[in-house]
Amino acid sequence: MGYLDKCPTVHGCCWYVGLRRGVILIALVGMGIGALYLVAYSRAGARLLVSLGAPRAVKSLSTRYVHGVLGVLILVTHALLLSAGYCRNRTLCELYSWSTIVVCVGVLAVNLFVVVSSFRSDLVTYGLAFMTVALCLMLWSVYSVVIVINFWKTLPGIRLQS
Repeated sequence: MGYLDKCPTVHGCCWYVGLRRGVILIALVGMGIGALYLVAYSRAGARLLVSLGAPRAVKSLSTRYVHGVLGVLILVTHALLLSAGYCRNRTLCELYSWSTIVVCVGVLAVNLFVVVSSFRSDLVTYGLAFMTVALCLMLWSVYSVVIVINFWKTLPGIRLQS
């Protein structure tokens, strides 16, 4: 993990919470976010989003499928992180760090599609709100990766010198 070894060092998560507990909390919050993705982009959830001002593109089957797949990936990734936190597993921490980066790229691409379609539908307020939420989730993801990498550094195991 050459690039991830250069991560900033932190000694706790959210002030007084230790790294292991922070990893477990991040996993639980991430699983909640994944579940929200699945519920929000189900058939009923998409109808609700459109009634709340989302563009009609949210109801399209392809958008719902892509968001559903991303929701499943977020759920699985954070379930692995929960296991890594409880078992103190270095490999699962590494897997979480890399898979979160890949999932974030996918979420960013899909969210940009929704923002552009909302701007094209003259739903500027929804587009700006959606973009704000998406950026907050990206910042949360970066913070969670930093916490997980610092937890990974505290675990015993073989370290490769580069």
